[in-house]
Amino acid sequence: MKKNALYFLLAFFAVIGIVSCEGRDWDTDDDIKDLSTSWSNEYVDLALDQKIFDRDSSYDKKWSVTTSVLRDTLYKEIHSSYASKYPNRDSVDVISTIIQIRDSLIVKVDGYRYSQKYWAHLYTVDEGILNYEGKFKVDFYETGKTTPWGWSEITYSRNKDTSDRYYLYDKKTEIGWF
Repeated sequence: MKKNALYFLLAFFAVIGIVSCEGRDWDTDDDIKDLSTSWSNEYVDLALDQKIFDRDSSYDKKWSVTTSVLRDTLYKEIHSSYASKYPNRDSVDVISTIIQIRDSLIVKVDGYRYSQKYWAHLYTVDEGILNYEGKFKVDFYETGKTTPWGWSEITYSRNKDTSDRYYLYDKKTEIGWF
């Protein structure tokens, strides 16, 4: 009888010990890489994909004419800004800017995502993504902290195959820890 009670107590305390151990299952390399890739698709690629090509049939109609001097200029800001009312969703404040003058293209991103698990600062490095070349970086912070603990950097480079119009750029992701 005492032997069964001992086994029961051991099993009980083992279950309590396992359940009480709390670990971060969201800070693995793959999770950070997946989040960064998803955000680069959402904030950088979305802007890059709005480039106007001179081969388009409706080329003249797509240009944003701001003044008579800047007839060949496209300037657009894409605001992703909302505060989540739900605890499982992120609050977002990110601005993607696209500037195109004829065939020159610049994309800049800057902003933050806030969730219960982490905060993230999303931004392009230096001048931004210039003609499909540049870096998009994400710094990860613990919620409420001001020092980042991890980062991800996505390097954009121009696709060498000039005949392929649909894949104008390649991306390479790198992650690290502070």
